[in-house]
Amino acid sequence: MSSASSSSEEFFMQVLDIINSEALESENEAESSNTRRYIEREHETAHPTTNDIKRLNEAHEDLYSLPGMMGSIDCMHWAWGKCPVAWKGQFTRGAHKVSTIKLESVASYNNWIWHAFFGVAGSNNDLNVLNASNLFNSMLNEEIEDIPFTVNGVEYKRGYYLADSIYPGWASFVKAFSSANDEKRKYFSKKEEAASKDVERTFGILQRRWHILQQPSRTEASML
Repeated sequence: MSSASSSSEEFFMQVLDIINSEALESENEAESSNTRRYIEREHETAHPTTNDIKRLNEAHEDLYSLPGMMGSIDCMHWAWGKCPVAWKGQFTRGAHKVSTIKLESVASYNNWIWHAFFGVAGSNNDLNVLNASNLFNSMLNEEIEDIPFTVNGVEYKRGYYLADSIYPGWASFVKAFSSANDEKRKYFSKKEEAASKDVERTFGILQRRWHILQQPSRTEASML
């Protein structure tokens, strides 16, 4: 896969710094002073700390009654206006009809984007982007401790992400029921639907506040 230009990537880093700082304004001073830039690149990887994850789990359980939820995951497209003709097949997906670059993000209840992976060609679906990103590296490398939670008397070692149907059926992803026929499933689906909108809302905030994201990127191919 081709990667996005360093200039576009740096722009996204600066945008995420701003929105993350604002998202954490409500946290106490000690936590806010530890705010870090959560963007993943080929030469730079950052992940939330164990305390960050504990705080997210507690907040999501309080708000949505979903214990163990670490955030919701999804991807957005940024149109690339100066994509070379020879690359259009790689960067263009039928539904969008224009060349795009994709951003994968995990967002929390307060619009904190604590995972971002930017630069995959737009022809890839969200599952392809997931396979290219390093979302699970910290877990695989045992860089953070397990944070167990309990549901219906069953203890689980690690938290999960809310995701749509394209994501794999791993324990790390929780999706809505395809058919909610009983009261328990209807209750869960209602909570899941509300919580899964966190990442969509965060993408909306990015695009409303930085109108450049609604316009095609003017990055030259020579900068790739």
